[in-house]
This record gives sequence, structure tokens and C-alpha cells, in this order.
Amino acid sequence: TLATGVRRSEYFARLFTGAGTSGLVENVQGSSTIPLEPSAANAFPAFLDFVYKGELTISDASAMALRHLAEYFFNRPLYDQVTTYLQSALKGAPGSEAGKRAASSAPLFLAEAHLYALDKAAGVCAKVCATHLLTRDLGYCGDLAPPLYLRVVEAVECTSPEQSIALSDHVAAFVNAHSPPLGFLGPLPLIDVTMLESLTAKLTAVSADSALDLLGHALARKGAQRLQSECAKTIGAKWEGGLLPTIVSSLTIVSSLKDQGSASGDQGSEWTPLGAGTYPAGLQFSLLSHALVHASTELKDLRS
Repeated sequence: TLATGVRRSEYFARLFTGAGTSGLVENVQGSSTIPLEPSAANAFPAFLDFVYKGELTISDASAMALRHLAEYFFNRPLYDQVTTYLQSALKGAPGSEAGKRAASSAPLFLAEAHLYALDKAAGVCAKVCATHLLTRDLGYCGDLAPPLYLRVVEAVECTSPEQSIALSDHVAAFVNAHSPPLGFLGPLPLIDVTMLESLTAKLTAVSADSALDLLGHALARKGAQRLQSECAKTIGAKWEGGLLPTIVSSLTIVSSLKDQGSASGDQGSEWTPLGAGTYPAGLQFSLLSHALVHASTELKDLRS
């Protein structure tokens, strides 16, 4: 039963028997109201089957809820079996079949562990997610709340430029998915400037595919200066495919405006190489400086 036997719940044993002066409020009041999150409510029948029959029906969707129920109701046998299940589900090197299963399960386990304030379990799950992040498609762990995704990013090994570039692509995809369109009038974005700075704190190099997106997010949030600098370096290095067309387009517009102004005597406003209202003047200078250095290096290589 709930209160006796090898699989008993110490919670219910104290509640039903009043063993010792248990101190449980429910024992004193003679009643018990137990609030449960939806996943714990769904797992409760499995908890009862385990206590009464010794049969445990468990899945990835119910595992952390059962772990929570085991702790909440002081059921050590259930706790041990659920822990064994979780340890098995989270084992496996990236690329292996076991690793693929672990990578698939870990984000759900992390979200559920956080829901039930199982911080130690959440830490283990975050490390598993981090182990697999750079080997997975963009969008992996994308359903996590920003603070949980940050926990994963902070656990990622990022000690080489290649790892940093790969991480920047994942972070950019996550920020893109959790940010409102530019000009959106509504609640503040889930990822504010502090969160953006934290998510990108490990980056020592930025992917050419993500630099413009990340730069745009930094500018929109009016901060993340270090990120802006790293993005400027990358954009400057890819000057031929990114900056040059923008500058040519800007020059064409200015030339057209000056031609129109000649007839009226108006010589037009000052030229901004990357377009008025796009980047602050200091950042434009930085972008163009990096581009000029890389163009000069490439020219020297061609001449030699």
C-alpha cells in the first residue's frame, strides 16, 4: 500500500499513521491537498502502479516528473529506478546511436528538471546538451527558455576559433527565433542586451553567415560592444561579398542625388558609405577599416 511495504511512500506513511510526531501539516489538519504540474499529474498513475504493483511504466516524457514525485513523496525505490533510467538515457558519445538518443532526450529532461527545481539533474542535462550542441543542426535546444539555453551555452567547450564559429551560428539561430522583428512595438524581447552579452561571451570568432544577424541584434539592443567588434572583424574580412555591394549601391544613390541637386544648386547631404541610419559612424569606420586591411592583404598576395 501507499504507507506500508517495500515500495511505500514515507510521506503517506507519516500522513496515515502519524508515526512519531511527523510534523506534517496535513497530519495535523487531517487532510491533504497536493498541487501537481501537468506532467506530474500525468505521471501519478505510474507512481501508484509502482507503489501498489511494483511495475514501473516510464518514458522520456514522464521521467523527470516521476523523479519529482519520488522526492516529493519520499519514495527511495522509485527514485533509484528513475535515476537508473535517466543515467542510461543520457549516456552516449556524439555520433553514436546512444549519443543520438541522449542528444534527443536531454533538452526535454533539462526543461522538466528546471520546472521541478531539480537543479543537480538540470546541471547534468545541460552538460549533455552542451556536449552535443555543436554537432547538431541549428535549432537544437531551440525550444528552451533563454536562461536554460544560456546554461547549455555556458557548458559548451569553446577553446578554438572553429568551435567559436560553430557556436556563433547556433546562438544566432536561437536569438533570431526568440527576437521580434525590427520595429516591432510590443513587450520587451525575451533576450535583452544582458542575455545577448551572456550568450555570446565565449565567442572569440563569429561565423560569416551569422555576423550580420548578431550585429543587428547588438545594435537593436544598443549594447554588446565586444560582440559588435567581433562581428565587424568578420564582416570586414568578407568585404567583397558584403560591404562592397552596399558601398557601390550607396555611391550610386549619392551620385544620383548630386545630379538632381546640381540643377537646383543643392549639393546634397554628406555621404554615409553604408547608408544613413544603418550603422553608427564609429562602427562604419571599424567595418571599413577591417575591410581595407583584408583587401590590402589580398592585393599583396595577388602581386606576389
